Amino acid sequence: MNDSPSRVYGYAGPPEPPSTVRPASEGRIIRCAADLDAWLSGRGPAETPEPFTFVVALDGLLRLAPRRSEHVACAGGADVRAAGEMGFARAADRWAVHEVTNHSTGYWPDLDFLAGGRARGRSCVRRISSACSAGASSPSSGTPVRKIIA
Repeated sequence: MNDSPSRVYGYAGPPEPPSTVRPASEGRIIRCAADLDAWLSGRGPAETPEPFTFVVALDGLLRLAPRRSEHVACAGGADVRAAGEMGFARAADRWAVHEVTNHSTGYWPDLDFLAGGRARGRSCVRRISSACSAGASSPSSGTPVRKIIA
C-alpha cells in the first residue's frame, strides 16, 4: 500500500477564503513528534478535543492549523496533496491520530486518500516519529529533515 497521495489539488472553493492568505498565515509545519507535541500542547484544553485543519503540501510536509482556519490559508495559497481535518488524542506519553477526514471547503480531495483513514493518520504520525528518531529537528537547527510524505 502506498501511503503517499499522488494527486495534486488546487484551490477550487468560493472566492472569499483565498483573501485569508497572508504572510505567515500558513499552518504549522510538523516535521517530527516533538513539533507535534509542542504545537498541540500549546493549543489549550478547549481546542485539543476538536480535529484540526490539515494539509499535506507539495513538499510532502504536514501543516496543521486551528480547526476553523481555511485550508487555503493553512497551505499558504498553494496547491496540496491532501487536505481535511485530523484529530489527535493523548495516548500514554504521545499524541495519536484518532480521526482523519477530507473535509475541506476549497480543495475537495478524493476519498481514496482516506482509505484506511485512521491508518493513514497513524502512518503520518509514525513518519513524523521516525523523522525525529532519524535526527530531524526544528528548522533553526540546520539538521536535514526527511519529508513526512514522500
